[in-house]
Amino acid sequence: MSRLDFFTLIIVGVLLFALGFLIYRATQLPKEQTAEQTEQGVPDSDNTNNTTAGSVDTSTVNTPGNAAASDDEDLDDDEVPAVSEEKLLAEKVPAQKANEPSAKPRDYNSSSSGNFLVIAGSFRQKANAEAQVKRLKKSGYDQSGVETFNNGALAVAMVDRFNSYAEAEKLVAELKKKGIDAFIKKKE
Repeated sequence: MSRLDFFTLIIVGVLLFALGFLIYRATQLPKEQTAEQTEQGVPDSDNTNNTTAGSVDTSTVNTPGNAAASDDEDLDDDEVPAVSEEKLLAEKVPAQKANEPSAKPRDYNSSSSGNFLVIAGSFRQKANAEAQVKRLKKSGYDQSGVETFNNGALAVAMVDRFNSYAEAEKLVAELKKKGIDAFIKKKE
């Protein structure tokens, strides 16, 4: 065997090793990112407001009126939901007006243990859910809070809970009038 053949075999071997290493790192990267997100994203049980025991069904409750809405949902959960111009203008109003109690009493009865959850956003990062809850509380929804689902993988901005679907629909309609996207989930 000549020196050129020997040298070519060494180069091919090194390239194959490098290619194998790159493939290995590419397959391990998603696992490492998931582990980092789990370490950073899972809140302590003392810091959560979870009042549910068990899991929540992640499929929306569909009725003939909103069956198509589930197909159009924004599945990118890292983005903050779209806010209308009215909402942006309302945030620019001086703090005095924001702190005034709402003159219109709400026409729905919420429940701290209801089976129908009104959710105004589902996020992978808890900070995004907290920002949405802050906006909701500024809008007068004091019952809103951050809940975690799927063993801490998702943080949701839950507005309120209800015992009946009709009551939850009233709140969703009210939120949509204010430019806040919301949907109803049924607790299992």
